[in-house]
Amino acid sequence: MKLESDCAKLSAFFGLFSNPLRLKILCSLKEGELTITQIVNIVGSSKHNISQQLKFLRMANIITQRREKRFVYCSIKQMEVMRLLERVAKTINENDLKG
Repeated sequence: MKLESDCAKLSAFFGLFSNPLRLKILCSLKEGELTITQIVNIVGSSKHNISQQLKFLRMANIITQRREKRFVYCSIKQMEVMRLLERVAKTINENDLKG
């Protein structure tokens, strides 16, 4: 049944954003490419935790990474995902004002 398949895919996709650390990482990358060390400093978590979450986002094809010498640079690959997250955040904030 296509409905079940589609719902399962949507559930898995939105599950990616259930982790606040992943959302912080994406927000830090919104302005452009950063090294993993820069992300660690901005987000305030350990390099190990950041690397784990980057792996999830990379496997979901949301971010991309490139290596230059000894640095790994990360950037958002799918800006439409960021636009979706921004729309959801705007809707939530508007509903907070109404409630």
